[in-house]
Amino acid sequence: MTGIEVVPQSLGIAISLVCALTDALKGKIYNAIILGGLVAGILWLMFVGVFNGIGGHVEYAKEGFEELGVLSFESAPRSDEEGSQDDAPSFLAYTVRVLANFALAVVAGFALWWFGLWAAGDAKLFMVLALLLPLSTYHKAFFPVFPSYVLLFNTFAFALLGLAVEFIFRFFRQLIKPTEHEKTAMKEALSWIKAHKGEMVLGFFAIFFIFVAIKTLRMVTRDAISNMLDIKAKPVVYFLLFLFFHPVTNLMRRKTVLIAVVGLSALFVLFVLLFPSEGLNIRTVLSMTGFALGIVLFYMTYSLFLNIFDFKAISVWELKPRMILARKTIEVLKEDMDLLNKKMGEIGADGLTSEQVEVLRRWWIDRGK
Repeated sequence: MTGIEVVPQSLGIAISLVCALTDALKGKIYNAIILGGLVAGILWLMFVGVFNGIGGHVEYAKEGFEELGVLSFESAPRSDEEGSQDDAPSFLAYTVRVLANFALAVVAGFALWWFGLWAAGDAKLFMVLALLLPLSTYHKAFFPVFPSYVLLFNTFAFALLGLAVEFIFRFFRQLIKPTEHEKTAMKEALSWIKAHKGEMVLGFFAIFFIFVAIKTLRMVTRDAISNMLDIKAKPVVYFLLFLFFHPVTNLMRRKTVLIAVVGLSALFVLFVLLFPSEGLNIRTVLSMTGFALGIVLFYMTYSLFLNIFDFKAISVWELKPRMILARKTIEVLKEDMDLLNKKMGEIGADGLTSEQVEVLRRWWIDRGK
């Protein structure tokens, strides 16, 4: 698909490249760029309304994209089909769709930042792209309520692919031209896996239970949720329910909760095996198991990269704002919980603040580290 939509799409790519560059060179994504992207998104939305109002054909006014301009998520009548006036594509309906997509992007971005999976700058960039990119951009994999879900999924998919490629590269480089540093890193990686194998198993059962709970709740409330929010896309429902059940993973550290979760998960599997149905069968269990294993493997890969391979030793004077402390450093800082809890405070996903850098420097020097 080509057309005038390529303008905001190109701008979205340009903004992403600039943010990637400033993040790599300066360690931050500037709010001015984010604000500019939001303004551009609003201007594009206004342009769509004006352009179509004077007889143009963009987005919902283009043949084959009429669905973008109706409030109902049922298929809109094509240009060669008869339909009621209420079903006709309109700028108002298109605006509601755009703003709903943007609102969900804000919620998703905030949630990912809150759970430490994204830095604030990354979350804000995702929100900008959700507003700026035309909805027709997602025409090959369109989720009615949350079209930008595709962008979110692909972001993590490519992140995992990038980490996998780097690990493979490191492995073969070590075979061909081994170095002591790489050898040490590999040993530390194996030690990390052994030390955290219990956490991995715990995470698997927690995530599997979340999927069981989501599946059960979705079966019970599917019609209510679908009718109330008009949500037909399964991934969106799963995403919303996943956010609700996320705290379960933290509760799993309690023995009583762990026993209850494992027991309920086992009962679910037993029920499916004894009373299979079209919606609940062995394929359902295998699918949930695969998803749970995939998430655990992603977590393990990501953690290994952050804690072992993406570690660089620096002097205290090289410490700068927005740097992310290595797990080894945090373990050392835990020697003084007063420092972490009171003097420094919580370290956010964006890394250290200027104040935290100064506090850490003074502490490091005073302790003779």
